[in-house]
Amino acid sequence: MLFKRVVEPGLIVCYLWVITRIVRQPFNGEYWVLAILTLFISSYVFAEMHQRRVRKNLKTARLISAVFIDWALVVIVLAALTYVCELYGQLSPRVILPWVIGVPIGLMVSQHVQLRVMHDLRTKGDVHKAIIVGVNPTALKLADRLTDYPALMINLVGFFDDREVTRQPKGTFTPLWAA
Repeated sequence: MLFKRVVEPGLIVCYLWVITRIVRQPFNGEYWVLAILTLFISSYVFAEMHQRRVRKNLKTARLISAVFIDWALVVIVLAALTYVCELYGQLSPRVILPWVIGVPIGLMVSQHVQLRVMHDLRTKGDVHKAIIVGVNPTALKLADRLTDYPALMINLVGFFDDREVTRQPKGTFTPLWAA
């Protein structure tokens, strides 16, 4: 989640700054406002959209489309806000167009790097093992969270409960380490 809330929005703002340097445009007040708006909006959109997708096993094509959809939502909100704030005319198209077009590519590269680093950490054995004591609705929610977020680097081994299997929440059968 840190990646979606902090790293990716930070990369987007850095990319805006780099483009202003490349086209020799001063990074003045209007671009600072755009950068701050982008930081907050992209942080919220990326995290919320990621939460909705976390249970789905997305393949490469769907991840690419997810990046474009998330960024399109951010751009639409930014366009509306810059229009309402009357900033749109003060921002150079020589900065905005490459920024809007280039950000999805940068996001895909950063996600690829993140996935690669996570894979390397997992293969090196830097994963912690966990056993949940007790089988109840809260424990099952915790188990879902641990399996839904591989970035936590926690491998859920199972459950430990000394009560009978019939006392588990209805509709579930969870294998136990001890019964």
